[in-house]
Amino acid sequence: MNQLLEELRAAIWTVWNRRWIALGTAWAVCLIGSYVNGDGARVELFFALYAAQEEGREAGAYGEGALMPESSWRWHSPGPDIDGGLSERLQSGSNLQRLALTFYRHRDLTTSSVVRLKLSNLRDRLTFSPEPTMMLILSAEEGGAVPADKALADFVESTGDLDAWMDRLAQKP
Repeated sequence: MNQLLEELRAAIWTVWNRRWIALGTAWAVCLIGSYVNGDGARVELFFALYAAQEEGREAGAYGEGALMPESSWRWHSPGPDIDGGLSERLQSGSNLQRLALTFYRHRDLTTSSVVRLKLSNLRDRLTFSPEPTMMLILSAEEGGAVPADKALADFVESTGDLDAWMDRLAQKP
């Protein structure tokens, strides 16, 4: 697992396959990477760490996430249920599709629900005790060596405890 973390950190700011990129403009720290396992399953990764959630700097806000506004990518359909993440099929052009899987983490909550994330962040505002928020977007291209849903499920499984894995990426104590 440490090797995977090191590979991800070393891949910051790489260009993603076929010009697909997740958008997270208000983050404090961002990791972008690509991971290929021994079976040829390729997963693109976007991890954003937000120091605090405030107006204009929210992980679940419009324009933040797997579908980048003003790009050739469009929402196609909901994706299959994969480990509780928000699964979406995206399409560019007539036949290029990606399956994107989004998770949000705040305090002890890991969710795919923007509403649950906002309620958790409301606690920070009411108690004046902001905690970092994390957004993880995993993506795989349809038609690769391994089906996209299997590539994403295998990647999530390889992290072990996804909550702890995200916390380590954020270097959260």
